[in-house]
Amino acid sequence: MNHEPNQPAEKELTPEMQEYRRTLEKLEQDSQVDYDKAILALSGGALGISFAFFKDISARLPTTHASFLLVAWVCWAFSVTAALLSFYTSIQAMRKTIKQIDAGKHPDAEKTNAPTNFFNKLAGGLFVLGVFSAIIFLYQTLR
Repeated sequence: MNHEPNQPAEKELTPEMQEYRRTLEKLEQDSQVDYDKAILALSGGALGISFAFFKDISARLPTTHASFLLVAWVCWAFSVTAALLSFYTSIQAMRKTIKQIDAGKHPDAEKTNAPTNFFNKLAGGLFVLGVFSAIIFLYQTLR
């Protein structure tokens, strides 16, 4: 639900450009849904795989740098939480926008979508941080 606040008036665009713009908006929405699903799947999968991996290797190898793995787990858990919050805030933003439109107001998409944008960025950043922490743990443990 990311619409630019400075979108041109449709009457300024040719019919072809109006259709192209609508297509781009639809693709943007689809990409956002795919991003959210990917973060949930990757973070959740990373948690599950790393739990199983840790269970298997903890008995065989010294895990003196387990704090890096703990950081990875925390990051991935918060990443999943942020992705879920992103879904929730997106739904709330759509509901608010619909109410604004029904009231005859021009919706402020940038302000309405700010929490969703924040949680999307947070989810992605936490996932990446978790990956780096897991890599450091593996490197330190296996060397």
